[in-house]
Amino acid sequence: MATMEDCKIICSIESIDTDWTWFYQGHGSCKKKVILIKSKSGNLDSTDKPVFWCTNCRINVTVVSPKFKLHLVVKDDTSTCKLMMLDTIAKAIVGCEALELCDGSYDEIEDPEDLPAPMVHQSCLVERYICHVESKRSRRRIAVASLERERRF
Repeated sequence: MATMEDCKIICSIESIDTDWTWFYQGHGSCKKKVILIKSKSGNLDSTDKPVFWCTNCRINVTVVSPKFKLHLVVKDDTSTCKLMMLDTIAKAIVGCEALELCDGSYDEIEDPEDLPAPMVHQSCLVERYICHVESKRSRRRIAVASLERERRF
């Protein structure tokens, strides 16, 4: 199996991979993924504040917020590939916080192809980016460590 090295990719966004959801609920402190805890009946009462399990801290938490986890198909002069962009980097592309697009809902997305307007607009742009990819981020998916817009001269 080939090993991936740190690299830079000068690319354009071709599309958003809708096989994956575009956000996750993250713990307010550590920003890692949380899982909604359901009651024995299977649902939370509408008056109850949702309680989540933080998979990183291993505690119940109530302070959570949506975080971007965009799976993008990008294209350079040679080919296409899929990149995963987490919250800070994805915010730079979409132009707003994930919280603004979720309307305070804790529900998971029913139709992953139903994307918020700012994300649809951004995926259609032909603006080019320089993606700094670090090999230590992920073994199965390519995660972008930093991003900048390409300067045109």
